[in-house]
Amino acid sequence: MTRVHLVVDTGVDDALALVAAWLHPQVELTGVTVRAGTVGLGQAWTNTHLVLRTMRADVAVEHGPALRSDGAPFAHRAAHGPDGMAGMAPPETSA
Repeated sequence: MTRVHLVVDTGVDDALALVAAWLHPQVELTGVTVRAGTVGLGQAWTNTHLVLRTMRADVAVEHGPALRSDGAPFAHRAAHGPDGMAGMAPPETSA
């Protein structure tokens, strides 16, 4: 069994990573850190909880940074829609 802690900015790609890690028979998902990236921290937090709740995954979730390591904000990228989840996520909640 491989223990894994994921760091995500949950859009469609990280949503798939969460599902794969949770369902893989040889992986124990020990926790998730949510950070800003493709979407802001609040939307990434909302998206992460949506995915985990949908799978009924009982995993510890913690906040990561809202800014890049140089202190600058992440530039919004709408590659996967305004919510990072192709329009399927609920509105952003506070992180």
